[in-house]
Amino acid sequence: MEKEPQSQENIFNIKLALFEGPIDLLLYLIKKNEIDIYDIPIAQITEQFLQYIEFMKILAIDIATEYIVMAAYLIHLKSCMLLPANTLNAEELAGDEDPRMPLVRQLLAYKELQKATATIEEMYEQQKLIYFREPEEEDQKPILLEELSVNSLVFSFFEILKKKKQDILHIPADSIRMEDSINDIMSLLKRKKFLRLSELIVSKRIIEIVSLFMAILELIKQKRIKAFQNEEFSDIFIISKRRAKTLRLVKD
Repeated sequence: MEKEPQSQENIFNIKLALFEGPIDLLLYLIKKNEIDIYDIPIAQITEQFLQYIEFMKILAIDIATEYIVMAAYLIHLKSCMLLPANTLNAEELAGDEDPRMPLVRQLLAYKELQKATATIEEMYEQQKLIYFREPEEEDQKPILLEELSVNSLVFSFFEILKKKKQDILHIPADSIRMEDSINDIMSLLKRKKFLRLSELIVSKRIIEIVSLFMAILELIKQKRIKAFQNEEFSDIFIISKRRAKTLRLVKD
C-alpha cells in the first residue's frame, strides 16, 4: 500500500546542490520515505519527483534535460502500473517482468557506483599503504619504485572517474560484478608476466572501470597481486605476488 504523499514543505527541506542527477534524487526520495527499492510506489515517487522539478522552477533554477526525461519516464511508468495487463504492448509485457524492474536495476547500479566512488575518495584522502618492490637477489639492494602506493592507484582511478562523470546517468542495467573482474585479472596474469593499467581500462565503460578498480584493491588486500610503477606519473603495472619476487621491469 502506497504511503500518502508528503507535503511540499517536508519534501524540499534539502539542499538543492545535494543531487548530481535524477537517479541521485530518486535514491534520496526512496531512502527518505523508507521505501523498499524492489517495490517502489511509483505514484508517490512520481508526485514527489515532479514537485521537486516545480520547486526548481519556482527558484528559477535551470533544470537539466535528464530531470525532464526522467519525469516523463516516471509518468509513463505510472500509467503502465495503472493500466490492466491486457492493454500493454508486447514490449512492455516482454517476459512478464514488473515494469519497474529496469528502473530498479538502474538505481541499484547507481548505488553500487556511489559506494565505490565513496571508497575511492576516502582512500584518495587517506594516502596510505606505500608498496615497495622486493629485490631479485638477497645481496641486491631493495629498489623503491618511486613510492608507488595504493594512493597512487586511487589517484589514477579518481582522475579517470572525474573525466567520465558525464556517463554516470547512463549506467547499463547489466551491472558488472567485482568477482568477475577479479577472475578476469587473475586469468590474464596466468598468461602474462604483468598487466598495464592503461591497457586494462582502454575503451571501458565507467561501471567496468569501477568494478576493475575494486577488484584490484581486493586482490591487493588478499595479497594475491602487487601494483607498482617505475616513476611518478608513469603507467601502473599489476603483477601477481608470485612473480613479483622474480620479475624486474627496467625504467624507460
